[in-house]
Amino acid sequence: MNDQATQAVVGYLVEAITTRLENVDLPADPVTGDSAFEDLGLDSINLVELALLVERELRVVVTDAQLAEWGTVGAAGAHIAASVTDSSVVPQPANPGGAS
Repeated sequence: MNDQATQAVVGYLVEAITTRLENVDLPADPVTGDSAFEDLGLDSINLVELALLVERELRVVVTDAQLAEWGTVGAAGAHIAASVTDSSVVPQPANPGGAS
């Protein structure tokens, strides 16, 4: 996949971490591609939950151990984007204007 796909997956991960994971007390700083999972306070249960979201929604099997090994949101996004074989599952960027 290309840089655009990687950016889309990183954006997906940021959204998932900030709005969809349960029991996460994120620091005040915004979550970015440079954010380390450990610095965000994500524990192994949160990483399992994130891995399950990725598997279900992006159809890429990753483990919590892989996420921990990759270390940052950006590194995970790059690895996941490289594993996506069906471009139709790459998250589409949000349309800020609301038009289709």
